[in-house]
Amino acid sequence: MKKLLLLSMTAMLMAACGNEEDTKEKGASKVETETSASTEEKKEVSTEEKAKEIKKVVEKKDAAEEKNLSGKYPYMDKDGHIDILSDAFINAYTRQNRISEFAGIKQGMDVAEVEKMYGKPTHDGKSRVGSNHERFGDIAIENTDYKVSQIYINSSTPHTREEILAKYGVATEAWKSDDGEVISLVYNNNHSNGFQLILHFDKNDNFIAMEQQPETYQMTGELIVSDDDAPSANETQANKSEVSCSYDNSPEVSNERQQKLRTIAIANKCLDDFEKNPSDKESQTIAWNLMIRGSSPGSFSGYPDVRAAAEKVYDRLGKYDERALEFKDDFINPWPKE
Repeated sequence: MKKLLLLSMTAMLMAACGNEEDTKEKGASKVETETSASTEEKKEVSTEEKAKEIKKVVEKKDAAEEKNLSGKYPYMDKDGHIDILSDAFINAYTRQNRISEFAGIKQGMDVAEVEKMYGKPTHDGKSRVGSNHERFGDIAIENTDYKVSQIYINSSTPHTREEILAKYGVATEAWKSDDGEVISLVYNNNHSNGFQLILHFDKNDNFIAMEQQPETYQMTGELIVSDDDAPSANETQANKSEVSCSYDNSPEVSNERQQKLRTIAIANKCLDDFEKNPSDKESQTIAWNLMIRGSSPGSFSGYPDVRAAAEKVYDRLGKYDERALEFKDDFINPWPKE
């Protein structure tokens, strides 16, 4: 009996020890599992945070690089501001068809794509009429269903009509809006380039915006001045100082534009003299030499009013010698041709 009792107690003790070991093992396993899960979770969080940080750095770098793309244009500073009186801008914008694209911005482009290049809009854009416009630096866009439908130039620097006319010259037409609040100057001297340049001013002659439209585009409002009744550039210059038909261009003028206008005025005076007296071949020859032999391709392309006035002189010369018409395009358009 004693032996049986002893065996029974031994079995119970062994069972108890076994249970304790199992409990310890299970506890250790549980702790290990929880620790492992916690470590994995920390790893995931750490990896997630690291990925977010990397993404932020990359996005910041990309944004900086894309914003700096504006600096590659010679007429634009790193912030997207444009000097509309600079030769770089005039050459890039006014002498090329920019209706559908300028400075990387294209008609039909998603506005989000513009934001990638220039950042978020800085101001409300301006045009002749109020609409849904957004401005990126000095370029404004018309936003139609989140796509670019029209491109405008808005200058950060205030300019008066007088300042701009001094650089851009006499316009082909001038229009006043129906409400009288806006004056628009139209430059359309070359009827084969597919576009016309339009500059808008408020009623106080402050510059608002600039745009290009197809040649078929028709302004609305009241036509104030047309090309037919506006004094041409050469007529304006001739009125300022009398000219005679000769090779002598004195008195000296202050700048290149005035010099070219004076040359055109002298050529016109020579043709006037020749038409009054067809036997006066010398006058015709002087006009020819001033406009053709004494000039070179691109000579009269620098200013819209100079180009328009020169074109008329070449047309007059062409009545008597068709070769003048062959020279015309080369002399009044930028050279070399783009």
